Amino acid sequence: MKRIIFLAVICGLLLSSCQNEPFLYRDHSARIWAGQGTGSILVQQGSFRQVDPSVDEMVIYVPMSITGMPSQTDRTFRLEVVTDLDTAGIPYTNVATEDFSLGPMIVPANVLTFTYPITVRRNVIGIDGQGIDLTLAPNAADLRLRFVPNEYFLNAPFPHPEEFTVRWIDYHLQPTWWVGLFITNIGAFTQQRYQFMINVTGTEDFSGYVGMARLMVLQALLRQALRDYEDEHGTPFLNDNGLPLTFP
Repeated sequence: MKRIIFLAVICGLLLSSCQNEPFLYRDHSARIWAGQGTGSILVQQGSFRQVDPSVDEMVIYVPMSITGMPSQTDRTFRLEVVTDLDTAGIPYTNVATEDFSLGPMIVPANVLTFTYPITVRRNVIGIDGQGIDLTLAPNAADLRLRFVPNEYFLNAPFPHPEEFTVRWIDYHLQPTWWVGLFITNIGAFTQQRYQFMINVTGTEDFSGYVGMARLMVLQALLRQALRDYEDEHGTPFLNDNGLPLTFP
């Protein structure tokens, strides 16, 4: 009789734990990190140069992943702002709480990967209240975040870092394809040169211009567009250094 009662208690406990899914996932020690697959994200960056000048806010999406099995219900995770200083005494986070908004810290049901939204603002106050001019390179707004363990997720699994940075700017970065023959035929990368090309063509991606023939077509197009600009405005289009922009 005692054995039957004991077995009934064990079965009751097992049934209760299976019905309580959050407890099941706490036992399995699921982990969370910024990145997808085997990759990790150290810095997720966005630029206000990619949106209309009238836009004051932008959403930067951070890919995230979890270990373990998908849950049939939503689960929460925790992030905290890193206020530490680096080895040079510079704060990892240089923005004020008014400069950004964190999205709901929820891992949706039935997924192992998802994107997490963080809203950032163009006019940055900064931690010193003096503001940061994001139009001047290499200025950048940096928000460093750290995962904090909770009842659903432990720290990021090795070798993924427990911290990541969201960075936003208001200028162009030199694309990886702006090298070699592209420089020879179009010129060295500058903010104004790139912006003029975007204005003329309506695209930011010129990676397809890999051969001399296509580069020469692009070069001729840009030269003519410069002449048209000067005819229309009566003044040349200026480069970053204040001198008239030219193409080779």
